[in-house]
Amino acid sequence: MITIEIFADELNKEDVAHLTPHRGARAIIEKDGEVCLLFHEHSGHVTLPGGGVHPDESPEEAVRREVREESGCDVEHAEPSVRIKEHFVDSVWHHDFFRVRPGECKRPLERSEEEKRLGLTPRFVPLEEALEYLGKETGDAVLNQIQRRELIALMHSI
Repeated sequence: MITIEIFADELNKEDVAHLTPHRGARAIIEKDGEVCLLFHEHSGHVTLPGGGVHPDESPEEAVRREVREESGCDVEHAEPSVRIKEHFVDSVWHHDFFRVRPGECKRPLERSEEEKRLGLTPRFVPLEEALEYLGKETGDAVLNQIQRRELIALMHSI
């Protein structure tokens, strides 16, 4: 698995060395030539399925749980593809991305209250369309950074 580091606001490693990294696990779910994206209705941005890794689980366990909750799909196989380390003024994130082969996609969504509030909706779209969505500017610097991270991961995973 390759590792890519991204530094916001012209930071360097020494600037954030005192911060404990948060851990995330995200999925590139491919099915019938399409990729699953999560559309955030209220903010207008797009992400790949995934979220935080709980203290008692591995990144692979987390991605399996997140895929079930956010897309309604079971995971047949999850293969690590890329780790992206994001460095911000106030936080550091280590996101493990997995190429996921889904099983059955008929489970009811198990969205959290926060995900419901955001209007999170999964949708499979052709790869070219996924790249376009993730490459669009949203008008919000933080959301743009998130979409760039997702775009970089998708491009390094396909």
